[in-house]
Order: sequence, then C-alpha cells, then structure tokens
Amino acid sequence: TGSAVPQNTWTVTGGKYRLQSGPTPSPALGQGRVLSLRSEVYSNFHIAVDVLDWDASKTNAIALCARIGTPGPTTTKGYLFGYISGENYLDLVRLQNEGTRGIPDVVKVPIVLTPGHGYRFTFTGKGPQLVGRVYDLADLTNPIAEMAGSDGVNEDGVSGLAVFPL
Repeated sequence: TGSAVPQNTWTVTGGKYRLQSGPTPSPALGQGRVLSLRSEVYSNFHIAVDVLDWDASKTNAIALCARIGTPGPTTTKGYLFGYISGENYLDLVRLQNEGTRGIPDVVKVPIVLTPGHGYRFTFTGKGPQLVGRVYDLADLTNPIAEMAGSDGVNEDGVSGLAVFPL
C-alpha cells in the first residue's frame, strides 16, 4: 500500500479563507499548487483579496489570477499578479501551459511585506492593459506598490487565487 498524498485544501474559519498546497503527486508536474477559481468568465476584470498572513519560513507565491483558461497540470493559461514571500518581490506574469512567461517591459518590484500585517492586493485588466497594486489595509487610498503591463494574449477567462511553494 502507498502512503496518502496530502491534498490541496480550501477552508473558511472565522470568516478567513485559507488555501494550502500539498506536495505534487508527480515530480514531473512541478511543485504542488492550489487554485481557487470562480466560474464566471470575464474579459475586463477587477479582483481583490486581503492577505493577512502566510508562512514566512518558506518561499511561496500568493497570487491573484485572471483570464484563466484550461486550468490543469501543464495546460493552465492566463495572468498572475502576486507576491513571492521569502524572496520579497511582486511579479506580474502570463501563464502559458502552466509555466510563467514575462510580459514586455514588466520588471519585478522588490517589496518586503510583514506576515501578520494586512495588505490588499488588487488586479485589474481592461483590454490588454493589466495593473496590479498592493495597499496597506490601514490606507486603502494610496498603493504601496504598483505594476502595470500590456499583453493581449489571453482575452478572457475565470479569476481567483493561487498559492504555490517555490
């Protein structure tokens, strides 16, 4: 008998949504990851999430995802805007066959976020224009970081959240 493989989990406790990724069942598929996607398909979008805590002892990606299509191992396409903890930067990338691809003129933004402190991530797309912002929850008027890029490869899809260890 084989040992049980931990599964990806989504839980809601006390109004807080938690995503956890177990290890991948096959190293050929890359690192473990978890996506939580809505079912509505949009071309233009504005999505947001409040990020309150994460495991600072590990390097993880915490991302908003948009215009996601064909979700699944080696097939996912769309866009990600998120924070890479442990390496302390924001990135805005295109997903192609579940791998990340750079967007022209978009450069990673170094930033140190404090675990346990609250931040709001927003991700907006109108046509090919994509904008990601991070706000301190104490000031939702002035972003502490912003990234923008233009990429018209993925025109529509579903939105949600992604978490994966690096």
